[in-house]
Amino acid sequence: MRMMMTAVALLLLTCFVDTTEAQEEDPVQGQISVTRLTERLYKLESNYAFTVNLMVLAGPDGLLIVDAGVTQTAEQLRAALDTLADGPVKYVVSTHSHGDHTGGNSLFGPEVVLIAHENTARRMSGRYYALPPLSGVRAADISASSDFSIQFNGEEIRFTHVPGAHTDGDLMAFFTGSRVLYVADLLFADLIPFVDLGLGGDVQNYADNLKRLADTLPPDIVVVPGHGRNYSLDEVKAYCRMLEYTIGLAQRALEEGTAAEDVLKDEGLAQWAAWSHTFETTRMEYWIPCIFRSLQPSDQLVPLSICELLTRTLVSDGATAAVEQYRRLKQTEPQRYNFGEGELNNLGYQLMWRQMMPEAYAVFDLNLQEHPESANVYDSMGEYYMTSGQKELAIQFYEKSLEVDSTNANAVEMLRQLKGER
Repeated sequence: MRMMMTAVALLLLTCFVDTTEAQEEDPVQGQISVTRLTERLYKLESNYAFTVNLMVLAGPDGLLIVDAGVTQTAEQLRAALDTLADGPVKYVVSTHSHGDHTGGNSLFGPEVVLIAHENTARRMSGRYYALPPLSGVRAADISASSDFSIQFNGEEIRFTHVPGAHTDGDLMAFFTGSRVLYVADLLFADLIPFVDLGLGGDVQNYADNLKRLADTLPPDIVVVPGHGRNYSLDEVKAYCRMLEYTIGLAQRALEEGTAAEDVLKDEGLAQWAAWSHTFETTRMEYWIPCIFRSLQPSDQLVPLSICELLTRTLVSDGATAAVEQYRRLKQTEPQRYNFGEGELNNLGYQLMWRQMMPEAYAVFDLNLQEHPESANVYDSMGEYYMTSGQKELAIQFYEKSLEVDSTNANAVEMLRQLKGER
């Protein structure tokens, strides 16, 4: 067992994947499902409101894990790993910093080596703009500045950094012995993609990277995304066509001075209508404006979320001043900052995780007032009340979330737990 930092020539590989043992099953809310891809490689699906894919390489050296899912399924992950273990968990590699891929890192103690790209490691440090760091955060032990590989359980796993795509810290993992490529959120299977501009993502780089893979990988490879089912190379190419089509629409609209709202009326977008998810950031209505923002000249881009300003104000002047600042800037500079639902939702959770409950309430309430049509804002308020021990109010808001979106599986599960149903 050894670890080497080396250059990766991933795109020059020729490989074959045996998927005769792989099966796709419907996920069960709040559980981990396990699919065996090859003799030692497993795909785990962490399901909590949505499905996140994790990769586990098991063998005599122990377990190597790529991504750990959300915090809420950490104990289920432990149980699943116990069924696979030939030895203890030795490595956990985080492909990027989003909480749905790193939340489960809290499961692992100092005996496990946690690895991430340096940009991801910085964001996993427990800091969030001007807010105090989270206590007890599991920080990265190894912060990689470039591509690297790990020799483990008799095979090499090659990690490639893809700069400025989904975020600025994305890693792809190629399991050379198992012949499986895990691309994490550099591909969203059967979903509209999310490119996090606030964390250094770039729409064109995102599309270009996937196009390079489609043009250079062998036809019999299996590609595992961060969410959803496995993709064949032909399906990756089809996904590229969606990216090319939507980016092309936005480019022409920018040249002609057409607004994003008008682009959304394009009839050709209907072929991907089924890919819009209930989450705001994986909808065509979010994707097209995101392309617009990403394609703007660099001096017109907003490098920071509105939450950076809000956290400074929260720390110095309190929640009331931060809410007033949000509303004032949304009126006076609507194009300068990202005022989206997801921004406020993330800030609310950051505050709640720091036990700053009055401030968290103020932000969640602001989000509810700004986006009353969204099931997610009621869901988040439900979690706030559940966390603060106000059961009846939690039930009320989870039920309201289901009124807005009857498919919200997280609200169904939370109501089951709150009402003591089996």
